[in-house]
Amino acid sequence: YSCFVTGQIDSIQKSVFSKVSQLNLLREDSRPFAPSIKAKFPSDTYALAGQLVALECFAFGNPVPQIKWRKLDGSQSSEWITTEPLLQFKEIGFEDEGTYECEAENAQGKDTYRGRIIIQAQPEWLKVISDKEADIGADLRWSCAAAGKPRPTVKWLRNGQPLTSQNRIEVNSGDLRILKLTMEDSGMYQCVGENKHGSIYASAELAVQAFAPDFRLNPVRRLIPAARGGEIIIHCQPRAAPKAIILWTKGTELLSNSSSITITPDGTLIIRNISKLDEGKYTCFAENFIHCTGNLYIAQETFTLHR
Repeated sequence: YSCFVTGQIDSIQKSVFSKVSQLNLLREDSRPFAPSIKAKFPSDTYALAGQLVALECFAFGNPVPQIKWRKLDGSQSSEWITTEPLLQFKEIGFEDEGTYECEAENAQGKDTYRGRIIIQAQPEWLKVISDKEADIGADLRWSCAAAGKPRPTVKWLRNGQPLTSQNRIEVNSGDLRILKLTMEDSGMYQCVGENKHGSIYASAELAVQAFAPDFRLNPVRRLIPAARGGEIIIHCQPRAAPKAIILWTKGTELLSNSSSITITPDGTLIIRNISKLDEGKYTCFAENFIHCTGNLYIAQETFTLHR
């Protein structure tokens, strides 16, 4: 027997014969004998989840042995296909991992062989990072998590360069922490999940912001009516990076928390049990270190008392 192969590249065609292989038929031995497994699958078969996997088990014997397959640990998959002498999995999964036994049996006896299927997987993301804007001086915490077998390692890159723990930067596998952000920390960050079967990347841009307080996006109301004995809430929410320190005044008096006045941590002013004495002009001062000369951005609120 020989194999004849033809190939073509552009207009050139070439054919070739393989070396000749001789097939000799042996005289059939009609004596009965017990099965003996000759073609065996590996004792450990490693496979990636989702792959096609086939185990072979071929036995000599007279009469011709029947081949049976069984899984010795865990439940048998409904997805496997048996066509002697093969056991096939079209898309093997983690539930198929385990020890398998091939049994060859005829009237003269039986022979068995066992081997393991070990399922592994390429990395895939469980948690990724996304683009972020952060205030200068703030702390950044980012996390990535990857699944796979063997368990993937996770490392970090900034602008394509490896990122390691140093000074303000803490890198702990899938966790990244940067303390007291500076403008130089802005850039493109990547976490890389990797095992021996491949690598995956997740990218996000960090934009560190620094600007003086600005009320244009959140202007305050100029005139607010109020009812005697009621409550009024005045918001002061300038856009600022880092977060602005908020102070309130009534006329020239600096306000502080009291039984009727509350200034919340975000700078909101709340006045309760309103009386005629509360009527007047209220001013919100917002300041951060970007604008610290004393020429502060000011938003003013005036409310009148309605009887």
